[in-house]
Amino acid sequence: MPKYTLIRRAARLLGWTRNPLCRPVDRAEGALRVAAGLAVVLTLALAIGAGAVRYERETADAVAARSVLLHVPVELRADTPSARTDAIGPGVVATWTLPDGTVRTGRVYTGEIAADGDTVTVWMDASYEAVHPPATDAELLQRAVLGAVLTFLLVLAGLAGAYRIARRRLDRHRDAAWTRDWLVAWQSWHDRSL
Repeated sequence: MPKYTLIRRAARLLGWTRNPLCRPVDRAEGALRVAAGLAVVLTLALAIGAGAVRYERETADAVAARSVLLHVPVELRADTPSARTDAIGPGVVATWTLPDGTVRTGRVYTGEIAADGDTVTVWMDASYEAVHPPATDAELLQRAVLGAVLTFLLVLAGLAGAYRIARRRLDRHRDAAWTRDWLVAWQSWHDRSL
């Protein structure tokens, strides 16, 4: 299909022609369609940008946390649950030795699957208290993508609602204009028949 035909077809669909049957409300509806399309593209770009900013910020936070936290070997006193499920739960009982030789017992959080008596390395703060492991790059990326998708969908829902309200108002205006014109036409037809 030739290029100029596609352009003419798009202009006709948007109400941007010199057609005398095309009312101003039809042109307004075409402008509304273009604005809605641009708003969707802009929303997508903003959601992607927000996801990228979130990923960068959380990555910097995770790197900072990794630089402050310590990797400490601990001996487990119970079997660990499956990988990463204990990171949000109560952890598993283990013992570890501090640099001064003191032995501590407490709950630790590990992403590894290990049995009672195994030695694993876990994250601890400067006071040798067990902490949850910092988020991995995959988890950070997953959070950023999920946040971007949810942001896009929420804003898209708002835009869809606004578009629908605007279309409803345009339809009411169009119906009122059609009713006025049909009344005028009916009056002229009625006057001729008398």
